[in-house]
Amino acid sequence: MTEDELHLWERYENARNELTAFYLSIIDRPAKYIARIAGRDGWEDLRQDAAIGLMKAIERFHPDRGVEFRVFAKR
Repeated sequence: MTEDELHLWERYENARNELTAFYLSIIDRPAKYIARIAGRDGWEDLRQDAAIGLMKAIERFHPDRGVEFRVFAKR
């Protein structure tokens, strides 16, 4: 792999990580709500599953389609 390729991959990884951290707040409320209605004490496992879904949504999202990411990610 060339140095230019490696730099592009590093930028991609950094951007993906920053986007994930930025949008983590949108998964807390639904995870807590589902845990509460399911009668579960801990919602952390649900948050972890939601974080995985968030990362997958970030990979699939195309901003040029005119849909806000928060709306896209909730589905």
